[in-house]
Order: sequence, then structure tokens, then C-alpha cells
Amino acid sequence: MRKNITAIIVPLLLAVLAVIFSSCGPEEIPETPKIELDLAGYTVIRPESASKNLISGALEVRKSLYAFNEGALISEDWLQPGVSPDDAAYEILVGKTNRPQSEEAMSGVGADGAQYVVAAIGNKIVINGTNEDAVLLGVRYFIDELLPQAKEGKLTLDEGFCHISDALTVVNLVSDNKLTYNIVYSQKLDNIANPSETSDRTDFIVSKAYELRSMFNEVLGNKPLTSDDWLMPDLVPAEQTEILVGKVDREEYAGFLSELGFNEYGYAVIGNKIVIAGWTETDIGLACDMFASQARSLMSKNENGEISLTFLEGTRRIAKASDRYTDFPAYEGGSLYGLYDAGYQNIEFYYTETTQDEYLAYRAKLENEGFRLEAENTIGNNLYATYVSNKGMLYVYYIEYEKAVRIISCPTGAYSLPAFQPENITKITEPKLTQMSMNYASGNFGMCYILTLEDGSFILIDGGGTTGDDHIKLYSLLQELNERPDGKIVIAGWILTHEHWDHFGVFYNFCRTFGSKVTIDGFYCNTAAESSVYNSGDPNYYVKEQLARAMDSAGIKKKYVIHSGQKYYIRNVELTCLYTQEDSYPNIIHLFNETSMVTRIVLGGQKIMILGDSNDKASDKMYRRYKDVEITEADGSRVGFLKCDIMQVAHHGWNGVRLNMYAQIAAPVAFWPTPEDQFRKMTSGITSTYYYEADNYIANTLKAYSITANSSVTVTLPFKAGDPQTVRG
Repeated sequence: MRKNITAIIVPLLLAVLAVIFSSCGPEEIPETPKIELDLAGYTVIRPESASKNLISGALEVRKSLYAFNEGALISEDWLQPGVSPDDAAYEILVGKTNRPQSEEAMSGVGADGAQYVVAAIGNKIVINGTNEDAVLLGVRYFIDELLPQAKEGKLTLDEGFCHISDALTVVNLVSDNKLTYNIVYSQKLDNIANPSETSDRTDFIVSKAYELRSMFNEVLGNKPLTSDDWLMPDLVPAEQTEILVGKVDREEYAGFLSELGFNEYGYAVIGNKIVIAGWTETDIGLACDMFASQARSLMSKNENGEISLTFLEGTRRIAKASDRYTDFPAYEGGSLYGLYDAGYQNIEFYYTETTQDEYLAYRAKLENEGFRLEAENTIGNNLYATYVSNKGMLYVYYIEYEKAVRIISCPTGAYSLPAFQPENITKITEPKLTQMSMNYASGNFGMCYILTLEDGSFILIDGGGTTGDDHIKLYSLLQELNERPDGKIVIAGWILTHEHWDHFGVFYNFCRTFGSKVTIDGFYCNTAAESSVYNSGDPNYYVKEQLARAMDSAGIKKKYVIHSGQKYYIRNVELTCLYTQEDSYPNIIHLFNETSMVTRIVLGGQKIMILGDSNDKASDKMYRRYKDVEITEADGSRVGFLKCDIMQVAHHGWNGVRLNMYAQIAAPVAFWPTPEDQFRKMTSGITSTYYYEADNYIANTLKAYSITANSSVTVTLPFKAGDPQTVRG
């Protein structure tokens, strides 16, 4: 019985207690109403008068919407006269637009200091701030904090959502009219002991650091400190106020660089560091210019003449390099060492610590994603391939001794692809090789080679300098060599080894003078970007402009940028590129001769090595890459890949490729783009300013049949050393 009473009383007590406690607790807070924003329906609006930076911020917002709407629109806030903004339109307002919601959102922002606001007002998402930098920080909040909350294209927010930032930290770079920040670049870059603003031999990045120094000195009247990133042992990098220019040894640089796309550059204010970054030297230079321009615009002077320069901590300013192709599948093997601006819209991605299997897997990935294989070549264990898509071209190659992969990209239309198969031609003559004499009055400079092809057309290599009338001499020589029945001078291809004046000058003058009288089917080269030209201490920036002008004068429609390892054809002539300036990276080009393109040509059954002005660095890379490679000759014998029948001596006989490279080439015939008297001095065996060990080896150990350029000399191919019957000149 007792059990039954208990069973009744206990539930009753619990019910009573539940009522008592519920009546004593806090009142229930109603849930905040929610709004659901369909991101697929929004257009990004920015002010008509927006700066480049604000436009860039608006574009970032638009790009972030692609995940929800690939066709997301962006436009300025201009309206037809008499037309009011449409409050019902779904818009994301970036900055101070002419929509009333932009101003309404700022009503809760304090009058002093710097803040940004991100708010939802009706059908508008508002991103605004007290100044441009604050707006851009608001953009980052919207992209980094709000958008990740979206599910299935819908962003759910509290009704009346309005996020106002805390007061933003202001960083002042100037105190007592002095820059309080040290300008820092990498110690690995500086190639002279005491760089200055005027030194031609200062590295490109170092020169940009000194440009910043000059700018601040101009404004402030005192020279800020400029140094590399090495610190005394008792100094802590985190405590130093620094403007970091390029790839310096600071975690802030690495962090900001990781935020940038491969086609982006910019600067960021991170704590007590101003980070100026980009993936290539060119990009870093552009980022420096961006920062300098912004710094000038932000400087203010009070009535006492005190200058102030303030940035908001957390500021990011990012721009895009529009002339490059980076939207292709990522390489998944090895480690990305860095990027290199390879000129002509080429960007080189350099991966180390990789394998041949990873390289082949990447090629399979490209083909699976729709890239078309145009050509491939194998030289020993070095593998080369050319791919094309509707957006761009990729040249991908693996170098065995480096355990490295280089990917060179460029947008479609930047230049043409060479022919990867020989043409069928009608033979009208025996092939010939001509070395044209130069005007050597100004010194041992200039180089010009003419290949007469079996169909009567020509391949020209370099041409010579701008002194004298060498371009007229060349035209006369082509007339003399021409055996075409129609009498037309047809240059099937003009190859430029590099852009030194004594190699491109005749091309320029020839095209301008005789371009209308000849046909030039194509121009072949691989020339360096301006940043590399600057590093070389030979800043002839005018060359590319002159080359373009010359090509236009001669009506040359096809420009071919040739890459290392490519085997291609001009008519039925086989050419293999062995080295370009792209192979120099990651080393900095300190001598412009390092940019020389090296080509092995097969003509008349003979192999001809054209070395241009190649130096020891190119020599070392080629030697290590090809020294152990053998090929099978037509008679079944095995010979070294570098073994040739005829070679052009590098750099006019001056200090060029190394002796071990010449030993591999071992050509029994050597053409010297050099006057006879210089040749004698260079091969005399007597130590002097003219004598070089490699030259002595060619002439006296290898005992190559040497042909100098005192006069123009033509040999019919195949040419046997010492056979005078085939020589005329």
C-alpha cells in the first residue's frame, strides 16, 4: 500500500515544483528574426569615381560571388538623369555609392578614427568605411567572415544586420619628419658592395628599394635607412619597424605572399611591417610603384610643417597583372621554389625536389583536363612537352640532374608556335653556311650567319651591330647567294640569339631599309624581361621596342618564342634549342650574355652548334644536362648528343663557354665571329688580356679547322675540315 501512495505523491510534487521554478526564472527572449539573401541575384555596385584600389576591392567582391553565380555582374553607380536608385534591386554596395543605403549604414560610425561597416539594409548589402582603406578592410570582412557562412547559395543574417568594426589601428610611418621604418631587401640580391640610387649594377629589387628611399628623401629631406634583411644577433625581426621589399627573410612576407594569386601583387600593413610583395621581380617592382604612389597621396603637412604618413593596420592593396596566363592545373609534385618573369608574357614556375614520375603524372593531368599535346622531345632523361588550350600555352619540362620541373605559361596569341614537323620542299641548291664579316673598326664585336636552304630560302642568325653599313653588306651578300629562279630573297626564319646591340643592330637597320624588298617569314627568339635586363647591368630597354618596329617595317607577322629542349623545323631544317634565359632561374642574370639562346641545327647532313655569346653559367647548365646523353647516328654508331660537325665559337672568342663544353662538342670545324688578329692573340698560348684557355684548346688541342671573319666565307655542306674546294669568300 505504501508503495502505491508514494507512486501518486512523487509525480504530483514534481509537477508543482516545475510550475514554481518556471515562474521564478527569467522571461524567455524571443529569437531575432532572420533574413535570407540569395547571393546568385546580386550585382556589385561601386562609385563611378572609384579609385583603382576601390575598383580592385569591388572586383574582389565580384570574384567571391562566382562560387554562387558565375555570371555575377559589376557596374558603377551611374544612373540616367532623373532616375532614382531602385531600392528593390539586389545590390552589394562597395564604398560611398549614390545609393542612400551607403550613407545610412554609416550612421552608427563614430566621427573620429577609422572604422568600416558591413550591413544588410533591405535588398542591399552595404560595405563602407571612413576612408578607402577602411572600405577595403570591410571587403575582407565580407569575403572572409560572412561569405563562408553561406549554404547552398543563401546567406542567412539577423534582420537589420550591421557589423561596425572596432576603431582601426593607425600606423604612422613618419615622426619628426623622419621615416621611422627601415627599407629592407634580401641580402641574397645585392651584387655590389655599396648600392646607390644611380648604380647601373644594382639588382632590380635593390634598385626599387632605393627608389623608395629617394622618394622619401625627396619629401622628408633626409635619407632613410636602407639595408638587407640580415640582423645583428641581439636584434629581433618582430620588433623592427620595416618596409619589406620583395622576398625577405620575414614571416610577414611569406604570409602575405601566400594570400596572392600568381597573377597578383600588392602591399599589406601587418603589425609594424609594410610588406611589398609579388611572385616575380616584375610584380615586386609594380607593387613598389603602387606603394610609393599611395604613400605620396597619403602624406599630409600641418601648419607647423610636420609631415604625417599613416596607414591602417591590416590594409591590403592588391592588383592583377592582366597579361599572363595562370589559370591552369597546379603541379602536384615537388616544391614550388618560385616564379620568374621570362619576358614576352611568359611566366616560369620552378618546382624542385620532384621526380620524372610526378612530371609524367602532371602531363597526364593536363591531357585529362583538355590540354592538347602539340609536341614533345626527349634528350636522355630530360623530357620536354608543349601543350595548348583555348586560354593559353604551356611548356613543361623535366631536368634530370636538377630533379626539377619548369612550367612556362603564356596566354593564347602572345606568340606563335613553331613548326614541329619538316616541310616537303623542292630542292634547287646544295645547302650552305656563310659567316659574314663585320665592321670591326670599333672592336671585336658583331656576328652574322646565313644558312642557305635547299629550296633557296635563307635562315639568318643575328646580323651584327649598328655601326657602319653592315646591313647593306648583308643585303648584297643575300643577292649573291640567292639561287631562286624567281630572284626573290626569302628569309624563312631570322633567329636572334640575344639582344646585345652587336647582334640585333643589323636586323633593325636591314628591316627598316630592305624590309619591303625581301620576304621574312618569321622571327625566332627568347629574350629576357626588363627586370633581368636591369640585373645584367646592360639596361637596353629600347631593344624590344626597336625589334617590334623592325618587324612591323618588314611585315613580319610571325614571332616565335623558342623554349629550351624544343625540336622544331624551318622548312626541312631541324633545330633543337639547348638553352635559353629561362634556364638561368633561380640564379639572377648578372651578365646579359647569360640570356643567349643556344641552338643545334641539322643541315646538309651535318650538326651545327650556334652558341651566341653564351658564358660559363650557361655552359655549366648545358654540360650537366647533356654530357652523359648519347644518340645513335645513321650508321649505327653512338656519339654524344652535344657532338657536332661545325661550331660557332662563343662570345667572339672572349670568355665564353667552358673548355669541358667544347670537349663535348668536339667539332672539327670552328667558325670564329672574330677578326684574324684577335683570333691569333686568343689562341697564342701566351697569357694576356686576349688569351683564353678554351680558345687555345679549340685551336691547338682540338685542332679545329678555324675560319675567322676577316672576310665573308661560304662553305657548301657537308663540309670537311680543310677542304678548300668547298670554301669561297
